[in-house]
Amino acid sequence: MMRKCMKNWTSAVWGNDMSIFYVAIAEKPAFLPMDRYEAEKFLYDLELDAPDAEYELELVNNTDFLLVLDSNFRAFNRLAQRIEGMGKDDRERLQAWCDAQGTCTVEDALKASGHMNAVMFLHGVDSDEILGEFALENGMILEYNDLPDEVYEALDKAKAGAKLREMEGGVFVNGGYLINEDFSDELLPAEEPLAYFQVRFSDEHHDSGWCDVPLSEADGRLITRMFNCENLSELPMENRSIVPQLNGIVSGADELPELNLLNEAFDGMNSEEIQKYKVLLEVIQPGTPLTALRLADDMAHYDVELQYVDPSAYGRQYIDERYNFNEQDSLLLFIDYEGFGAAILSEDGYQATRYGAVYVGDEEQEIIQDEEQGFGGMGGMA
Repeated sequence: MMRKCMKNWTSAVWGNDMSIFYVAIAEKPAFLPMDRYEAEKFLYDLELDAPDAEYELELVNNTDFLLVLDSNFRAFNRLAQRIEGMGKDDRERLQAWCDAQGTCTVEDALKASGHMNAVMFLHGVDSDEILGEFALENGMILEYNDLPDEVYEALDKAKAGAKLREMEGGVFVNGGYLINEDFSDELLPAEEPLAYFQVRFSDEHHDSGWCDVPLSEADGRLITRMFNCENLSELPMENRSIVPQLNGIVSGADELPELNLLNEAFDGMNSEEIQKYKVLLEVIQPGTPLTALRLADDMAHYDVELQYVDPSAYGRQYIDERYNFNEQDSLLLFIDYEGFGAAILSEDGYQATRYGAVYVGDEEQEIIQDEEQGFGGMGGMA
């Protein structure tokens, strides 16, 4: 179920102690969890939103969760969102489970996060003796339950606790006792789908909150009543998108029909087509929903090559195909493959972006948009 209009988002405030993790990526701080729309903009602004982008995550502050950090910022943010939504007991269980693994990755923690109801963690049970006392009082070692009372009372609690711990594969961690379940074969929990676009109406007195596109008639009526107006077009409106290049392309509610159609166009795209569309967005940069919609409708007419996302790889491929260099030749160590590859791409008529390259023709020219008559200056249309 997509998040609808008027529902509050509960992500941590930047710089607030409520944040689950405080990390740095490319030396820029990030307090997690972060709203997913803002997370995409955060990565886009750092030019780290391409599918194969590599970067280092550095933990800035101490954390209650001992995790092996990798470069998957989106997964890390998703884990923070799940932890934020947990109750105190489940969060304590997950923290103990992560610590008990020795090396726990973000993916490990994500898999486990959906199964905390299956994890037993006894807070304060931190020794075999205490565990044995707890086990005997609750009849947890079945073979002991038929013993006469005086024999049962004489049992060595520490030995009973050690026996139970061995039977269950339990560990003492974080001041308690944990039965260390294995979730490695579990699937990652499904991620809540997001609308491609959201809009918000606000003035100095009222704020509708972010509303999914398409905006329902009921939400529209609710907003007009909130602002005491006849029509949404009377209200100041802003938009945001899960595709950050399309943030802010709406100037007012009269453009909502085009935004709805653009949302439908995204619904019909697969992941590869969305990446190709991002290539075109980087070059064309439409300023209105109408021009963005035209670009989506005409996307098949453009020569977009996703494999050219890395100019250095293109430069290496070019040299390998045209020159008979030995792989051990020291000359290869001094070639600026990225700059060389970008230059060759340009000579071959392509404009490179972080998502891939688009053919713009043999002459150096910018792709320009004409909001009245479509797009012009495109040398590589089929």
